[in-house]
Amino acid sequence: MSLSEKFPSVCIIVNGPSAVGKSTLTSGLQQLSHEPLLRFGVDEFYKTIPAKWLAGTPNNLGKRGFQYVEHGETASGIRLRNLESGVEAIQMLLVMNVAIEAMLRAGASLIVDGQTFDQPVTTDLWRRLKMLEKEGVSMPLFIELSADPRTIDKRNSRHAHPSYIGVYQSTLASQNHEVDLQLDTSALSAPQVLQRVVLYLESRGVVLRARAHGDHVEG
Repeated sequence: MSLSEKFPSVCIIVNGPSAVGKSTLTSGLQQLSHEPLLRFGVDEFYKTIPAKWLAGTPNNLGKRGFQYVEHGETASGIRLRNLESGVEAIQMLLVMNVAIEAMLRAGASLIVDGQTFDQPVTTDLWRRLKMLEKEGVSMPLFIELSADPRTIDKRNSRHAHPSYIGVYQSTLASQNHEVDLQLDTSALSAPQVLQRVVLYLESRGVVLRARAHGDHVEG
């Protein structure tokens, strides 16, 4: 079976700054889905990278890999920090896109749980997904989450290992060539975010769960 009647596989891309609720949303979508819905994104991919290339690790390779760069703070005192990618880091992220394409071609439906804010990487994935859509292999759906800076900073501080990159990322232009659904999560609970995304997916013909007669998803 497939989550979509028109395509063998579905690819739901969830983008946005750190701490806007991407991982919570993708976990919820996985739990609802009546078919296997794999999750793969930057956090999963970072776990495959040798530590010496990663930001925040001792003796890392700095500008060649991933590094944290400080950009001061906002007028209200919120820290502005970014995760920046060197040449080798970009090449590794492009490999992640190849893996995403391969999983979709193999027939798996997939959630891409976040991308970095690197235009060459997001453009490459967009081109790959549009090619798969043209070939009738997979249906891509681009969801972009956002939140106000105070909400992002508060959520980020609750992480076990805060990166403090979300507020700076929220000041950057969208990396997406197209967005199917934009959602500000500032005043929404995790269940409300999930409900709204499920309703949107259903409007596009992607049904995660078989509903009984009379069952209704609140908006």
